[in-house]
Amino acid sequence: MLNNIAEVEHITKDYTAAEQHYREALRIAEKVEFREGVANYTGNLASLALDRGDWPEAEARARKALDLAEKLGHYELVASDCLRIAKALAGQRRSAEGVPFARRSVKILTSLRSPELATGKEALRECGDTLRSLGLECITQDRLDAAEKALLESMAIYRELEDDLATAGIQINLGEAYRVMEDQFEKARNAYEEALLAARAC
Repeated sequence: MLNNIAEVEHITKDYTAAEQHYREALRIAEKVEFREGVANYTGNLASLALDRGDWPEAEARARKALDLAEKLGHYELVASDCLRIAKALAGQRRSAEGVPFARRSVKILTSLRSPELATGKEALRECGDTLRSLGLECITQDRLDAAEKALLESMAIYRELEDDLATAGIQINLGEAYRVMEDQFEKARNAYEEALLAARAC
């Protein structure tokens, strides 16, 4: 009951009341050793921290919830917690660390044929978008090796999502990076050609 009340308060953005009720629900679940409830309510507190933009708190809560969910073998909770971790890491500009969690979530949600799959894919896309932005920032700072790494990771994500248009955009970005790197003109040409092919597939 307390968790249900907290969820309504969370949805209506009464975060202070929601936190109070989530914490009370968690306290009771721990007292009666309701392990699934402990995992679930810990994850809900992580979600609340995400909505507040408290990324470190969200990450810590979600990692704890993930550990609990894994011990229970509750894959739906595992998928949700992986998503929360990916989002929390992205909020801290650590998207590369979040990619494995987002990928794991998508894999589980796909196997479960969950209606939450679209949410999982969106979190994975956010990781790709953040990595792309990081890559472009590295180009302007002349940190070209770092730019290449971030852009290649981003492109791998877009390909997994079968997004030809975004893949074409990344190939253009890679071409820009290679064009200013020493002795990488061939790579630049190949990147532009791949961009053209990807664009034609749209």
